[in-house]
Amino acid sequence: MEVQPKISVIVPVYNCEKFLDGALCSVQKQTFTDFEVIMVNNRSTDSSNQIAKSFSEKDSRFKLIQCYKGTAGSTRNIGIRQARGKYIAFLDGDDKLMPDYLKKMYEAAEKNHADIVVCGFFIYYLNQKKRKKSGKVPDRIYNKREAMNELLKDRYMRFYLWNKLWRRSLFSETGIEIPDMYYEDAAVCPMLFSHAEKVVSISDYLYEYMRYNSKLLEVNMGPRRINDYINTIPIIRLYLEEQSIYRNVRHSFNRHIGHVVFSVPLLCMQSGKDLKDGVIVNSIRGLKKATNCAGMPADQLKTTDNSTDVIK
Repeated sequence: MEVQPKISVIVPVYNCEKFLDGALCSVQKQTFTDFEVIMVNNRSTDSSNQIAKSFSEKDSRFKLIQCYKGTAGSTRNIGIRQARGKYIAFLDGDDKLMPDYLKKMYEAAEKNHADIVVCGFFIYYLNQKKRKKSGKVPDRIYNKREAMNELLKDRYMRFYLWNKLWRRSLFSETGIEIPDMYYEDAAVCPMLFSHAEKVVSISDYLYEYMRYNSKLLEVNMGPRRINDYINTIPIIRLYLEEQSIYRNVRHSFNRHIGHVVFSVPLLCMQSGKDLKDGVIVNSIRGLKKATNCAGMPADQLKTTDNSTDVIK
């Protein structure tokens, strides 16, 4: 009989040949060894697939699956459906885990009977070749309402899938899937948190997230990314309304709205020539949609087509 691993580590793979070996080695060298790694290659055109295949051939804990459409969200969903562990962890193909990541996250989950465990993380700036502490979190236990409020403030919890250990049943028993969009983390994390009875944060810095540039310089920013960022507002709000918890966390959700409203003009400026209608016109459209989705009655929001792109 095949033994069920305690943790499934899901790694989306797409044209990350320069970093993938380091990412997968960081899992292989974990002090906690009862895991499986599900690598999902999404049409890589460099040597990423060959690198992943090499790991799957040499280590039976590593499994390689091919994906032929969609973005990172679709890729991760394939991994989630294949996962067998009690918990799920996510690792991007250009990031790294600290050696005790799985051990400390698993122990915190089991000790506290937590559905989600959150840790601090480093940011490695590739252009500077420097690693800095970020994502500081306290050592704390949260109930459902406390955790949701903290997540929506995007202060300690943060809208990231990868600095968290997730009980797999949050996906398998709720039918939640990661949206096929940019900023999919921001859209899906509140959905998952709404089903978590207990969330634990630990102050250890256990994940290394790689950025090419400074925080204010996004890579490949374009109209679709900005539209998807704005669309996180109606997606999150409608789900919270469906779960009958929106009124309890509305003030915290306003923080997310504020982040979007503040960011839209900056993101438009970063898109440059990609925007056909100009930065000012697009910024006004984006701000108008964000505030409309936040302010309109829930019944009206449910019947409104929020998928229409306003940034062009």
